Amino acid sequence: MENRTNKLLGLAGILGALLIALVSLFYAKNFRGDISGSQEIWGQFGDYFGGILNPILSFFAFCALLYTVHLQLQSSREAEARHDEQIFDSRLFKILSVSFELGLALRLQDINPSRIMSFDGLRAVNYSWHVFSTQFISDVDVKTNPVAIFKAAKVRLEQLKRLHGSVVWAYLDSVGFALDFSLRSSINPAQTTFALNALRSQMTSGGRGLLFYYLLCSEERCRYLPALMATYYFDDVVDDPLAEHRQNLFAAAAAFHQA
Repeated sequence: MENRTNKLLGLAGILGALLIALVSLFYAKNFRGDISGSQEIWGQFGDYFGGILNPILSFFAFCALLYTVHLQLQSSREAEARHDEQIFDSRLFKILSVSFELGLALRLQDINPSRIMSFDGLRAVNYSWHVFSTQFISDVDVKTNPVAIFKAAKVRLEQLKRLHGSVVWAYLDSVGFALDFSLRSSINPAQTTFALNALRSQMTSGGRGLLFYYLLCSEERCRYLPALMATYYFDDVVDDPLAEHRQNLFAAAAAFHQA
């Protein structure tokens, strides 16, 4: 913007000098003779010179004033946009920090007849995903229609919630809140992409695997899945027996939630 302003100022200066030169040449061409020593003649020349140039230069001054107002408004909008971006970034990192700290504080115990297994932090999320992918949805019949597959996955997610929900679901809710903020409050696509990548970077692949089904079965947040799938959010999730059916599962879930 500074370069453009300098060019306009230079162009205005050149144009003003050309106008003064043209008016002077026009006078000299039509009123030939020696330089007069008469005050009256000089007064007439001044009236001629000022009468022609004053309206033109006043018009240029008015245009310059309008351009100055335009620059001030543009600068104000840019400052407001930078302020909004700073507020968004500050709030985003606070939300991500809370979510990450919540993930680190998790503690999950799995009691079976032979031993008690404990998992702390994000390992608890990974273990919950391992249980869900290998014991809950591994036997879903993928040969049926997408609606039946979705309903079966939804029932099994409720079963996992009853088993691990008191520990893992608080973390998933915090991630869902971070998604709410990222997708609803971002100002532009670049900011949205940055927020989603920042959230993705602090999640494990198991956490993203659970997140897919958490969003899939959420009436309010299911609509976030296309934006996440478009950025390959779940492509590195391992051991998902329904990975090839995600697009169809989303379509079935969206129809289910709208019904």
